[in-house]
Amino acid sequence: MPFRTVGKKNRNKNTAMVYTFVIFSVLFVSFSGVFLNLSANQPLFSTTFLLFFCGAIAVLGIYAYLWQIVLRKLPLSVAYAFKATSTVWSFLWAYLFFGNPIRIQNIIGGGLIVLGSLLAVNSDE
Repeated sequence: MPFRTVGKKNRNKNTAMVYTFVIFSVLFVSFSGVFLNLSANQPLFSTTFLLFFCGAIAVLGIYAYLWQIVLRKLPLSVAYAFKATSTVWSFLWAYLFFGNPIRIQNIIGGGLIVLGSLLAVNSDE
């Protein structure tokens, strides 16, 4: 079982590892949209469509594994507060991979999401 704690030093190290898992799981779930968007622009059931679609499924599989680890170690409210930031990451992926502009509405909305996530995490303490 990962993340067993023995002392205070190990607990801090394990907490950092859990939050690392949270961040990576959010990155994976948001990045699956890149593969799905790429597959949507291909002819149905073509080789490239299947490759991109299977890539999305693989990324979501990794996400599901990481998310199960996170849910065992963090309160649900904290974990879901981080998951809400996947929208912000989706804006970034859309800009980097597809050239979609990031508008002021996106920035304001993303900022509100991050602020809400911070408030939710801090309210549990």
